[in-house]
Amino acid sequence: MTQASVLISKSEFKHGIRTVESATSQSVNPYPYLSHIRMTTENNGVKLSATDMLMGITTWIPAVVVSGQLNLTVPLNALRDCIRELPSDNILITQAENSRSIVLHSKQYNMRIRGASAQDFPSMPAVRNDDTAGHVTVWIKANIFQDIADKVAIVAATEDSRPILTGVRIEIQESRATFVAADGFRLAVYKATLDRAVPEPINFTMSAKAIREVARLSRVQDEQIGFIYSQKDSGTFWRLGRAEVMARSLQGDFPSYRNLIPTSYDTRIVLARAELMDALKFLSDTGAYWSAFVRLQVDASAKRAYVLCAENNSDEKITGIVRAQVEITPIEIMGKSARIAISQNYISDVLDALGAHTRAVAVELNSEASPLVIRPATEPTDRSYLQVIMPWFARWEEDKR
Repeated sequence: MTQASVLISKSEFKHGIRTVESATSQSVNPYPYLSHIRMTTENNGVKLSATDMLMGITTWIPAVVVSGQLNLTVPLNALRDCIRELPSDNILITQAENSRSIVLHSKQYNMRIRGASAQDFPSMPAVRNDDTAGHVTVWIKANIFQDIADKVAIVAATEDSRPILTGVRIEIQESRATFVAADGFRLAVYKATLDRAVPEPINFTMSAKAIREVARLSRVQDEQIGFIYSQKDSGTFWRLGRAEVMARSLQGDFPSYRNLIPTSYDTRIVLARAELMDALKFLSDTGAYWSAFVRLQVDASAKRAYVLCAENNSDEKITGIVRAQVEITPIEIMGKSARIAISQNYISDVLDALGAHTRAVAVELNSEASPLVIRPATEPTDRSYLQVIMPWFARWEEDKR
């Protein structure tokens, strides 16, 4: 009986699994093999593939020795656990002819993993190469794509009641690119200029999960990464070193986000990012019974801003109410006094996304019932990045006790 055998480095094998594992689906679904990794021998190495039907990742691992054809799928969790426990630097993988199992050999240890036929593995999302006229190649700097993952994809919805909101809208015309995400409560918009213009406008929505995976696999700053977009195949194809990512476009109508961005403001306040983060941390750490929102009050005449933690007396076991407040000296105030209640998590998320290199942030608002806009505090006309956050409706009774 013919047997396939591959001798491979344990560290290379672990790296390959880490590359593709995020494309698997561990949730309960009608396709059990979406939790598997496909293993095939190719070009004197092993090709690993995984897909959740919307995204697929493949990578190639060099082998020390290859004999015969390895071709099957195995459960991700079982494979990862077995490799972690094997002691040797090199692992011998064998598969008997027509077998749906592999055996991992390491010194005196052997582990058998039962898998499935490669024919049971779903087809990978792909962009066909036989119709180059329908393809558009886009080049973008890796550090810009890191920004898209960190500042835009974080806003995408995490539950799929409206699948289109789990993605990032990508609009490219000539060398101008816009990336947008929304979850119904907040909106993020990021604009960038590409070094190379595209020959025709392209518009599609890519899953936030795929965005994060491309960013993870392209961690070299200032390196240009390219992808092929095919409207006909409704997908994108990325080549990132040894890895390849294929992602299907999400279907549906993305919200008309431009109508959701306020075009003016009554109050604009510029705050030091670090000081605002410290205030939020203080309020968060003050007690276990605080609610999920904070209040921002701007006193234009006194040139002061106050961040207050909303009181919570909904628990009958609490006999007293504590009001926590942090006073911040703004860098700049434009307009009139204002106040608004917003999600503490949402404002913390945008401050984290902006990063330590952003020294100050601008908060723009109109009324306590209108959306708040927060952006880096550069020029007021700068629209390269912003988030729109819906307000939290709260009572504003004065504490007279």
